[in-house]
Amino acid sequence: HRRNFLVPVPRFESLQDFNRKLLQKCDLDMQREHYLHNSTIAKLFKEDKSALLSLPSVSYDVCQYISVHTNAYAKFSLNNGTHTYSTAPRYASSTVLVKITAHEVIPLDDSQREIVRHRRLYGSTKQESMNWIPYLTQLSRRPGALKYSGIYGMLPDPLKNYLEGCKKSEQGKVLAGIARLCSSNSFEQAVEAVSEALLYGAGDLDSLIAIHNRLTGLIPNMAPVHLPQDIPVLTPCEPDMSTYDAILMKRGGQSC
Repeated sequence: HRRNFLVPVPRFESLQDFNRKLLQKCDLDMQREHYLHNSTIAKLFKEDKSALLSLPSVSYDVCQYISVHTNAYAKFSLNNGTHTYSTAPRYASSTVLVKITAHEVIPLDDSQREIVRHRRLYGSTKQESMNWIPYLTQLSRRPGALKYSGIYGMLPDPLKNYLEGCKKSEQGKVLAGIARLCSSNSFEQAVEAVSEALLYGAGDLDSLIAIHNRLTGLIPNMAPVHLPQDIPVLTPCEPDMSTYDAILMKRGGQSC
């Protein structure tokens, strides 16, 4: 199979897509006549299946567990510092257990529960995967410590400018709202909404959410309006255009 399907060495963007196509090629190859036995590979495999053991009831988790040390910003690096991932502010400068699969990198807490989930980075260039939701949520609980935390310097300029324009009493509410916008779409789209809100001078959270929904095409669900029974029913009427006719005739116009 390596000689038939992997020579020359294939190039692809997605490992999942390539594996799916590879499986299809293998299914087609099963219709080939076996080189030694007078039967197709599919028929021979069907005979072999009768002697196979049943699969385990619990699937095997193909992954690697490693312990990493986070920096002051609760980030850790893999592949000799090439790829950097975030955790959450409470795990700054600590040791964290990380689950690594072919497609994901998942930091775990002391009870082995998921902190955040990252798409696994590949390649030889420096890359970073940053999940802002735990950081924004933490800051929303203590907005008074915003400028004294190392997280503040990591924020994009539009977000810092927007927070500086908010009342101190509103900063926690705004940070929690931006965290919700990040969870519904992405941090980049939330920052785009903040940038547009700065252009309009919209400093309240409701306006920010409205701008974000317009940019992302999100239409809020509107509950049906139930009218009270005592609202009078309006009867249609024909408008009286004679007054307008008189004015138009005085000015040399024509009647309607």
